[in-house]
Amino acid sequence: MSLSVLALALALAVPLDRLVLPLLPTLLPVLAQLPHLARLTLHTLTLYSLLALALDSYNRPANPNGYRILRYHDLPGPWPTSLVWGLEKALYDDAPPGKLLDAWSAKYGGAYRFRGVLGAKNITLTLPSALHHVLTTSVYTYPKPLGGRLWLGTLLGEGVLVSEGEKHAGQRKRMARAFTPQALRGMHEVFEQCTGKVVDAWEALLTPTAAGKAATPAQDDAAGGKALSIDVQYWANRLSLDAIGLAGFGYPFGSLDSAVDGSEQHPLATTFDKLTDSSGTYAAFVLRAVLFVWPGVLKMPSKRTKSIGEVRKKLGAEVKRVRQESGSLAGRTVIGILEQQAAEEGSGIDDDEIEAQIMTLVFAGYETTSCAISWALYELALHPASQAALRDELRASASASQPGSGPQPHPPLLDAVIRETLRLHPPVLDLHREAETDDLVPLGDGRALWVDKGTVVYIPLNVLGNEGHPGPWNPEQWLKPAASAISGSTGSAGSGGSSTSTVWAFSDGPRVCIGRAFAMSEIRTVLSALVSGFEFAPDPALEVEPFVSFVVRPKVRGDRRSTLPLLVRKAA
Repeated sequence: MSLSVLALALALAVPLDRLVLPLLPTLLPVLAQLPHLARLTLHTLTLYSLLALALDSYNRPANPNGYRILRYHDLPGPWPTSLVWGLEKALYDDAPPGKLLDAWSAKYGGAYRFRGVLGAKNITLTLPSALHHVLTTSVYTYPKPLGGRLWLGTLLGEGVLVSEGEKHAGQRKRMARAFTPQALRGMHEVFEQCTGKVVDAWEALLTPTAAGKAATPAQDDAAGGKALSIDVQYWANRLSLDAIGLAGFGYPFGSLDSAVDGSEQHPLATTFDKLTDSSGTYAAFVLRAVLFVWPGVLKMPSKRTKSIGEVRKKLGAEVKRVRQESGSLAGRTVIGILEQQAAEEGSGIDDDEIEAQIMTLVFAGYETTSCAISWALYELALHPASQAALRDELRASASASQPGSGPQPHPPLLDAVIRETLRLHPPVLDLHREAETDDLVPLGDGRALWVDKGTVVYIPLNVLGNEGHPGPWNPEQWLKPAASAISGSTGSAGSGGSSTSTVWAFSDGPRVCIGRAFAMSEIRTVLSALVSGFEFAPDPALEVEPFVSFVVRPKVRGDRRSTLPLLVRKAA
């Protein structure tokens, strides 16, 4: 019996004192009747329980605010479905992605626990005071988990997406000047240029004699006009890559030109597509899951780790070549501004950091922005009333603008549509942070959670995005006075109040996405032109579903690669 108690306690990772002490009055009379080995086992369990209680009392954190302290085992949470994988495999297989996080948050509240690989401790937090602590006041106490940093660092180098602590703060400070409103105004022309190429290409495809890539022959749509099935994800990928190349470091990838004439894509575009454009395999899940508890797995020889090394080598070689061919960057691009500032300060910046930042810009900007554009067009195709209202506002705004006056204020409904898209389709479902030291996290209502060193904190962005704005597609809800401007502060969690004004897809706090204004400017420009000029409708013969690659991409059910065919025709 005692061995069964021990095995059960270890399997469930429940403190033994919670199992043994309540049973002692019943066990003691039986103890004298048991063989010597059984008595020794029970004595050992009792001693362990007493020592665990003593150690727990000794380790109780300082509590000057008089919080009612909760420990990991005090939190509610789902039971693991696997002794090996915990609940990681269930999360990986979740369909649609994020459904489990929604269900758990609804059932267990704003702070709950769940077990990961080999019983690893995971905590999910959505309470405003806890988020403010983890993402703002103690942001560098909660870095990305070491395994994730090593993986991204192996692939991209130690750029702003990977670095932590003082190094990250320094990199972010240097890059901030490249993302000011003044700098972004200079990049708006790039977004318009790239979007114009897509508009021209689609108009050519929609002519009666046109034939081209990423489209199928015209057909009658529900509105009675002629429509063409166009893979908008393909074009969004090409547009985003060209935009980040030109605005980020002054390099013309020519990805849109290749899409038009059918020529071979740039090697960097091909590499990123192969890396990010397909649903995961079981081997990919195992690597990701084990990384959290054993980062050293990256050093083990395997087909997957070898592939990562080859991609990193190829990316590095391409970035060096791209940098050599990009010409003078000073003051005109993100990297150019970064280099110019370093020269003015006399601090210098080494080649490794420049190349890491270039790869980070391409990786982060290309993936997230292209998917946001695709999901926005998909939702507008599903909701023709919203699409028509947005088109009317965009055309009215364009008619009111003066020629040559530069970027104009965008219609409020445009930002509302983008907010609603990011709420329903955040590119990243959750953030992962790992407690670097033991820490006390305030939960509100006089409570605080004692987080042990090494505990992984999950911050479900899809759940946070729905707080205050739940339910199906409804962009008009963002037009209410309570919702702040999308380009404004994202500090709602920091204030301890409602999170309704935060665009959680960009995170929050000092590590909020540094390129959020860049991404928003590009998305606005693209949607403005495409929705003004074209009408979108879903293909009734195809079922679109989300899947997780590096970000949450759309794909046709049954396909492995990311595609989003929509019926497109010229708008009346």
